Amino acid sequence: MGRTKDQSMNTGEAQLAAVVRGMDGGTWGWNVRTGEYRINPRWAEMLGYSVAELEPVSAETWERLLHPHDVPVAKSALRAHFAGERDSYRAEIRMRHREGHWVHLLDLGRVAQWTDRGTPEWVFGVLLDITETAETREALRRSEERYRSLVENSHDITYTVDAGGHFTYVSHGWTRLLGHPLDQVMGRNFAEFLHPEDLHIGMAALEAAMLRGESLRDVEYRIRHADGTWRWHSSNVLTLVDESGQMVSTQGHAIDITARQEAEEALRVARDEALAANRAKSLFLANMSHEIRTPLNGVLGMAGLLDDLLEDPKQRDMLRVIRESGELLLTLIDDILSLSRVESGQVDLEHLPFDPVDLVRRLGEGYRSAASQRGNLLSVVVEPEAPPFRQGDLHRILQIVGNLLGNAVKFTENGEIRVLVHASPGSPLSVTVTDTGIGMSEDQLQRVFEPFSQADASTTRQFGGSGLGLSIVHRLVTRMGGQVHLESGLGRGTTARVILPLAEAERPIAPVPDTRPVPQATLSGHVLLADDDPINRLVLGALLEKLGVLCTEVSDGQAAVDTAQEHRFDALLLDICMPGLDGVEALAHIREAEEAQGLSPVPALAVTANALDFQVSEYLESGFDGHVAKPVNLSLLARALAKVLPPSASGNEATESRS
Repeated sequence: MGRTKDQSMNTGEAQLAAVVRGMDGGTWGWNVRTGEYRINPRWAEMLGYSVAELEPVSAETWERLLHPHDVPVAKSALRAHFAGERDSYRAEIRMRHREGHWVHLLDLGRVAQWTDRGTPEWVFGVLLDITETAETREALRRSEERYRSLVENSHDITYTVDAGGHFTYVSHGWTRLLGHPLDQVMGRNFAEFLHPEDLHIGMAALEAAMLRGESLRDVEYRIRHADGTWRWHSSNVLTLVDESGQMVSTQGHAIDITARQEAEEALRVARDEALAANRAKSLFLANMSHEIRTPLNGVLGMAGLLDDLLEDPKQRDMLRVIRESGELLLTLIDDILSLSRVESGQVDLEHLPFDPVDLVRRLGEGYRSAASQRGNLLSVVVEPEAPPFRQGDLHRILQIVGNLLGNAVKFTENGEIRVLVHASPGSPLSVTVTDTGIGMSEDQLQRVFEPFSQADASTTRQFGGSGLGLSIVHRLVTRMGGQVHLESGLGRGTTARVILPLAEAERPIAPVPDTRPVPQATLSGHVLLADDDPINRLVLGALLEKLGVLCTEVSDGQAAVDTAQEHRFDALLLDICMPGLDGVEALAHIREAEEAQGLSPVPALAVTANALDFQVSEYLESGFDGHVAKPVNLSLLARALAKVLPPSASGNEATESRS
């Protein structure tokens, strides 16, 4: 009897398989009582497997491949069939393909054999791939959603056009937004209303929808208003098809974006004007810096050389006034350039580990002498004594605190100045500068962060300065995401507090940079100096002679190129701004000649009054190995040369001069 049952089941399976083969479907059989699960090769193939790869096959295999959301749906349909509520089992399910995507399937089945107790024993079924049907249905659902959205937003413009582009329907929004009565629009071609410059955009959108069935979003074009003006619109376009898949019409939904376009155009114009103004300002400041630094190079350079020659105290005092006046002028220039860079967003902040103790050391070294000259006692304290390292731009922080400390020194006489650096773990870095100076009124505090602003005109006359220091402080602190607070009163001194949210950092393992002066005796060699200004050549030549470096001088870029081909130098000092070939162009020609002759490149330093950050970066990118900013400082020149002159360099020619 059991054998008869099995034969009957096998026969049923064979008959089912024969029927399903014509349907390109898979077959399955499930013994509910034992859990045995049988599938044919097509069942596995639809999911990218072979039967062997899925073995041992069980009901758990089927459930594991099912989409999690479809498991309860399929099980509910099975229970309904087993309970007699449905004649058969039917469920639309998704099963995971071997490649990871979901296959839409129709799962059909029926109990073929019941147990003596009336419970299902064998269930046989088929599995059909309905992915294409499901995708078509999903596309139709999306199309209906778009249509509902268009209807719900009919206060804008909803329209349909036929295959020739003629309006077959236009909503009342057209009249409200464009002023045309609907009877003057219906039947006319869409192209008649388009701006000539936008004709290709509008017609391309209709063509894409009508010929290729594409749905387009945010197609922007101009439509003629009844009063003759042009209004900007943004349109979504889709194609409506009939049951046979043939295009019936193209439907669109458009909104007026004229105000947005005008605002964007105004913004573009304002942005372009602002960029042009910034470029003009940057160019002006760069030129101003160059024109002022060039004569300052002669003043400060010669003053520095003369300082070693004078022995008379009165003469040395007069020379000191010259040097300090020149250095003050240089400071004012740097303040103006710093403010300009911050305002135009040209300041790039570094994020490097630094030691707050090093910050304290530098502050003390930099300002103790100036404070003492005005009879002030300067104390610099850090809390705690060994704070954690911080991540930030130490150079800019020194600039911030230096401005605050410089003001404290300037406006305090025979008093006390205290700097407290607080850097406890888990807290922001804060620097507080307190002085016992002249102080400020409440009204003066309100204006003190404005550029070129000091407490009042008498302050400028008495103490000098550009009035840019606190403005620079405020902008730099803001760029770092911090805060700056001032407390003051007339005759009661001033307290300035800067709070910077700098993250803690690991102590870097790096060598301490050598900041000691370069001994002149360590420098030697022969350099080529090119500068069109005779004063600059005189100053640089004297400085090089003092450093023990031989120098050949030329007055323009072409002469530098020619001389570099005639002689082999240890280094090149090239001014950037020269008539004819400038320093960058001259270096390019020299490098070409070196490459053609198979020579290694001679190290080159840009000597320039154009010392803005972006300019220096451009010089380095163009092939220079470093730069020396005018006015040239003897120690900085020595340090720059020490980096490029070979240790064994030695000159064998006297200082020459070429024009």
